[in-house]
Amino acid sequence: MKRTVGIVVGMAAVGVAVYIGSQLWAQQPGQPGATAAPASTKVGLVNLSQVIQGYKKFKVYQDELKKLVKPFQEKDDEIVNGLKNAQKELEKPETAGAKREDWEKYKTQLLRAREDLTNDVKKALAKKSDEQIVQLYKEVEEAVKGYAGPNGYHVVLQFNDAPSPNDKLNPGYIQRKLERAGGACMPMYIAPGLDISTDIINNLNQRYDAQGGAAPVSAVPAANPGPAANTGPAANTKPGG
Repeated sequence: MKRTVGIVVGMAAVGVAVYIGSQLWAQQPGQPGATAAPASTKVGLVNLSQVIQGYKKFKVYQDELKKLVKPFQEKDDEIVNGLKNAQKELEKPETAGAKREDWEKYKTQLLRAREDLTNDVKKALAKKSDEQIVQLYKEVEEAVKGYAGPNGYHVVLQFNDAPSPNDKLNPGYIQRKLERAGGACMPMYIAPGLDISTDIINNLNQRYDAQGGAAPVSAVPAANPGPAANTGPAANTKPGG
């Protein structure tokens, strides 16, 4: 029987609508607080998807999600075994009358418990992954700001593209790019030195290592057990047996 409770780890691409003017305008000379625009503007580009996936903390967060889903998966395995047993009993010719009704009720109970479990794991994962992606974005933003000034960048723009060249040539990925083309400006050519994604990844990981690496994993909430898998007719026994 196909499992419906799986590890939902998938860090969705961060959609951030950013508009920055193509030129930095200076205030009129002589006005109080007037600041002249730089003679030339140095622009940097950051592939946000690549940076987040290259950041060591992203792997730590993925492991946290796997640990979070483990008790739910174990409970689902119990329910699946109960469903298999109930189905075997219902397929026996001698299972009839009140006995069949008991097994059918038991099967319905397990199906409902599995549906509740699926909803519980989705809610838990959604809450946790939302917290993680916000934290990751904040740290990337801080790293970009810390890198831009000392390296002379006046503007740093973020975009989302496949982290590896092979992924960029995947037909499915290209199709998704075409579908999203109206909502984002995706670079087709980047002059050497403009893409600072790798530098940002290195800075993030250096700071991460300096802080001692992986932080302690937060407490994992226990799975909501719902109706126990061994309630009703027990495994390999018949109702009233």
